[in-house]
Amino acid sequence: MDTLKVAVAQLDIALGKPEENLSKLEEELTLVKEEYDIDLACVPELFLTGYDLKNLHTHTAQLPILRKKIAEIGKKFDANLIIGLPVEENGKLYNEAWFIDNKGNFRGRYQKLHLFRPFSEHQYFTPGLPTYLKPVAFNNMWNLGLQICYDVRFPEAARTLVLQGANLLIYISEFPYPRIDIWRKLLFARAIENQCYVIGCNRVGKDQENAYFGKSLIINPLGEALSEGPENEEAWLVRELSLTTITKVRKTIRALDERRPEAYKIS
Repeated sequence: MDTLKVAVAQLDIALGKPEENLSKLEEELTLVKEEYDIDLACVPELFLTGYDLKNLHTHTAQLPILRKKIAEIGKKFDANLIIGLPVEENGKLYNEAWFIDNKGNFRGRYQKLHLFRPFSEHQYFTPGLPTYLKPVAFNNMWNLGLQICYDVRFPEAARTLVLQGANLLIYISEFPYPRIDIWRKLLFARAIENQCYVIGCNRVGKDQENAYFGKSLIINPLGEALSEGPENEEAWLVRELSLTTITKVRKTIRALDERRPEAYKIS
């Protein structure tokens, strides 16, 4: 399928209340699906819990039940979902993005590679495994490069995904005030340098430590904003993306073909 209709959920998160957050997602999708026939919906980083870091083990113990609930939501609305959540594996905690398809099947995951020290993430989470830095195939033609928040500051990660075939980079985030300008500039840069679509899905609202500004974005391969969310207001951004646009942009300026990897090594 050449086209892909995406929906970006710029929502608030109830701290430490996964059931409440999933119920909210269900309510929101009810409204969105009444108006749009979407293929893929994205929700923010750690959407199930927010930054309720001291209670992560309690939340991850509920994961089998929560995973079933997420699958039910996907099937109910015939929606493919990208969702942020904490995961515990082999005694280690990870900040993850999951892809659950519209049949309720687990299709792929990504673990946040770069932990944000100002939020004390490094004291609770383990840095993600590099083996998950690979695109997730979707509908045979779209390859999703999943990233989380602080990862946007590391262009190497985005380029690694694109060189493996990613044509849509998705950053689910809890980007706080006052960094609106930084958030926007980094997302536009990732789109321009990789000549692909970029989605930035950022939350709004407050938790115990920070306030979040929203300003979610859908950006085309030319680095143009197709849609931008308001500041600190809940909203859904819905746009149709096209692989033909990517092909045209990459034929006009062949930046990816004209890379010179041999020149980028540090001696």
